[in-house]
Amino acid sequence: SNFWEAYDKVGTTQDSAEQTRYLNELFIEKASEGQQAMFQVRNYTVEQYRNAMNDYPKFWNSIREKTLKAGEYADGIAAGVSKLEKIYPLKSAGKVYFTMGVFRSPGTTLDSLVLIGSEFACGDSTVVMDEFPASLQYAKNYFNSNPSEDIVFLNVHEFVHTQQADARGTSLLTQSMREGVAEFIAELATGQKSLTPAISFGPPNDAELKKQFQKEMFDFDYRYWLWSSRGNKFEVRDLGYYMGYAIASKYYDAQPDKGQAIRDLIELDYSDDAAIEKFVDEVGYFDAPISTLKQKFEENRPSVIKLAPFENGSTNVPSGKHVLTVEFSTPMNKNSRGFEFGPLGKDHVLSVKKIIGYSEDRKSFSWEVEMEPGKHYQVELSTGFRSFDDVTMKPFLVDLKTK
Repeated sequence: SNFWEAYDKVGTTQDSAEQTRYLNELFIEKASEGQQAMFQVRNYTVEQYRNAMNDYPKFWNSIREKTLKAGEYADGIAAGVSKLEKIYPLKSAGKVYFTMGVFRSPGTTLDSLVLIGSEFACGDSTVVMDEFPASLQYAKNYFNSNPSEDIVFLNVHEFVHTQQADARGTSLLTQSMREGVAEFIAELATGQKSLTPAISFGPPNDAELKKQFQKEMFDFDYRYWLWSSRGNKFEVRDLGYYMGYAIASKYYDAQPDKGQAIRDLIELDYSDDAAIEKFVDEVGYFDAPISTLKQKFEENRPSVIKLAPFENGSTNVPSGKHVLTVEFSTPMNKNSRGFEFGPLGKDHVLSVKKIIGYSEDRKSFSWEVEMEPGKHYQVELSTGFRSFDDVTMKPFLVDLKTK
């Protein structure tokens, strides 16, 4: 209700400063514990809300009444969580908050809080989507799946997350396991099949998905596998959910004690990639041992083989403007690049002044820098650089000192 009060006031003026003031006073500053948590986990800003309100008025008007019915889902959610408790006693109580976001999360969690993005989860195929740009195609696909019919299931999935170890900064395999297990347990608890398109797409395409996933599962770039609208050859988003689901299902089916199997899956240490790899290895879902697949992954990763015009580690580099060039072990994806601070931090960062770009054969990349005298500079070429077949590069630290 705070969101909609702010929305109505924003619509009374074209002055961006006034719009921002209304949003702050009526929505941001009045936010509940759950709405504040949604701001935090999705990094939503007042500008993003203001822009969305101005850009998609027909959409907001079409979903308004649907979001205001959020309270009607309470009994169904309580019943769904009760079913979950019958197969797995919850270690901590949780609260469900229906929040308003900007198209980045139908559902997520923060500690014991379950956070529903009502602008997503309460929608269906009747909402007006013709204002959406191509970048919101994923939202159109989502609404066309009638997500409001799936709200109880979504909440059970998110409640499972409140019982799992956090997995920030972990590999694609670990994150996929965490999501897939939550989806699998939600099915067991509710007796309802997941409506996530990846889960129905998976079984008839399992062999091909497994083949592709094996090449990428040790990566820390989730690309099109999780939470992304980035295109892939299968033309289905969030396929990492299916990969984790398939592994969980195989493990569960093989265990005589189903209650213990459920506990094992939920209580895996999702903060520890090595622990997840060991578990997955024992399940035996993939075509080869994890150690073999990991070795192949590392061997297939592109790397920097040369820095020019200075040798990396040089301590007598002239100050001034320079064009640095790195050569790669394999042709690269021209649309990829990434720079990060080195171990010495931002005070020593070798800032990029101008991107020159890739060579014609995509085997080298150049950029312009400006260096002051008597300084130690670092910049890491990160996993944002990817090979032509989309494998992330081994990070390379450029480390130079000027005269």
